[in-house]
Amino acid sequence: MRAIAYSKAERNYSVVESLVKEGQVPDSIPADFDISQARYFIVDVSDPDYFGEDVPLDRVAEILDHHTGFEALWRDRIGSGAKSL
Repeated sequence: MRAIAYSKAERNYSVVESLVKEGQVPDSIPADFDISQARYFIVDVSDPDYFGEDVPLDRVAEILDHHTGFEALWRDRIGSGAKSL
């Protein structure tokens, strides 16, 4: 299974430059990446409104977030895949 790290947000200091250079953090989803089969592992955001239509909620496998307010929603949806810091 192939994985990529992707965000539509502007990159900041928290993204290690070596991962960008190695192509692990692309500026766009690579053309050869099969998005139709993607499962999503979301880090640092848990508000589903933030995802919009870009992330099908039924394909979110894991959420890791320190923000509060959506713990019950994700626990009900993905059980132990919902992790709070």
